[in-house]
Amino acid sequence: MKNQRLDSGQAMMVATILFLVVSITMIFGLAGPILKQQKIASNLVLSRQSYFLAEASVEDVVYRLQTGKPVEANEVLSLNGSTVTTVTTDTAEGKQIVATGEVKETVRKVKVNLILGTGIAFHYGVQIGQGGLEMSNSSKVIGNAYSNGNIIGTNSARIQGTAIASGPTGIIDGMDIDGDAWSHTIRGISTVGGKATHAVLQNTTVTGNVVADSISSCTIGGTAKYDTRSSCTVIGAITTPNPDVFVPATILPLPISEAQIDVWESEAEVGGVVGDQIYSSGTRNLGPKKINGDLILSNTAEIVVTGTLWITGEIRLSNSAILRLDPSYGGSSGVIIAGIDESATTGYIENRVRRD
Repeated sequence: MKNQRLDSGQAMMVATILFLVVSITMIFGLAGPILKQQKIASNLVLSRQSYFLAEASVEDVVYRLQTGKPVEANEVLSLNGSTVTTVTTDTAEGKQIVATGEVKETVRKVKVNLILGTGIAFHYGVQIGQGGLEMSNSSKVIGNAYSNGNIIGTNSARIQGTAIASGPTGIIDGMDIDGDAWSHTIRGISTVGGKATHAVLQNTTVTGNVVADSISSCTIGGTAKYDTRSSCTVIGAITTPNPDVFVPATILPLPISEAQIDVWESEAEVGGVVGDQIYSSGTRNLGPKKINGDLILSNTAEIVVTGTLWITGEIRLSNSAILRLDPSYGGSSGVIIAGIDESATTGYIENRVRRD
């Protein structure tokens, strides 16, 4: 009987050992792929960090070049144990910037080629003179808008950035603004996603903070500084009277000189002079050309711009009409100008979207 118990115990030990061997083998078999996936995920995170570091350095150098700030040919920046090296070299067309980001021996590169243009720099998505900006029918400005005149919107017109109507009487009316707003007056059932700075704020919903002399018929999600208030809901802290004095945005000169406009007009005239160009269908090449009159495209009409266009009258696009550059432009820009010198009544560009 004792021998039987010993045999039974030995069998149990063998079974246990076999179980442990199988279990350990399975654990190591599973651990390998798991550790491999973990390493891949870790390398992916480090790779993204290296890329973002290089991208940020390139953007910094581009900004400094565009604004005339000094840039070294070779710049090295270290941050929290990570390093980015940015090399800027001259090319036949402008500058080449190569940034190499390194985070824990993970390296990514970002390269940008800057092409020297005509010397005109736009710092806004749209910059408008004293004629102002009018938008309707769900039209959008993707970027910031700076206007020396009023900014007027109807039917869900939107600026996907900051909106500024400069000068002592600037007005923003009926506009949906994703970013900040700055003008003497904002009204007309407008919405502001950021902060709002005005002398008068009426019929407006603001997500961020407000600084204004007078507020009425409004909803403010952030703080509010004001002198007078009527029918407004304010979620955040209130400061009254307003300790800040309203200062209007500066009326800015347009970045295009008269001399540059004269050059473009001459380029257009080289291709000849024609009258009104009005089309509702078909595709046509046009340019360089001076149009003494209007350029009106509707329905399925398409114009392929093959050179500088100067339209002395109005440019109107409606429905599905297309005005585009010829592929030969490549990465370069083309020029279309409307209006004539010393005239405030000619020169009009309209892009109308039909609402069913």
